[in-house]
Amino acid sequence: MTQAESDYQIFWPRHAVPGALVVVGTVKQAERLLQLERAATHSLYSVRAVLSDHIPLIGSLEQLLKTPSHCTIALNENPLTIYLHHGGDAAVFFDLQGENDQVLSNIRVEVEAEAPLAAFQAARTAINQLLDTLMRRVWLPVVVARLELFDAEDNPLAYQLLLPFPAGLRIGPLGGIHQYPAFSELESLGREAICATSPYYRLLR
Repeated sequence: MTQAESDYQIFWPRHAVPGALVVVGTVKQAERLLQLERAATHSLYSVRAVLSDHIPLIGSLEQLLKTPSHCTIALNENPLTIYLHHGGDAAVFFDLQGENDQVLSNIRVEVEAEAPLAAFQAARTAINQLLDTLMRRVWLPVVVARLELFDAEDNPLAYQLLLPFPAGLRIGPLGGIHQYPAFSELESLGREAICATSPYYRLLR
């Protein structure tokens, strides 16, 4: 595989800004993804949610895709299969996978979708619903750091995560900065929105 084939690029959206929810992958994965998108047939996809206690917002795409999970949920069985029941015959099954010490690292769910990118939304909704119900017993900081999409043959197709902030800030020497009281609450809201872990709350930005 050449270096160009292994480089990560943004598949969606076309014009992404830091902090936005994006779908990324390698050049080689893009070819397979495009084939499946053009076929537009209902297929079974597997989506794995990598969990953490926070969502990283700085670093390169490659660094964020290799960032290990940090979670305080442990498994008595590893792997562990459970389901979330919605009444009647509506149930979603999940495979929970732990590390060597059985600390939960990711949750895998199968999704049927007409296009691979559509599988992300269904999987994110299902996994977030499972995490929400797990918090009934003990409140814990658990978020979806990224989603990893696989085809029926378990080949990786793409990854969904928050686009990191590549730029920084260098300051000094500096005498001081004037704060306008009329805008202080808006500035506070803007900074909190930038650091928010939910892409929905980030719409405030």
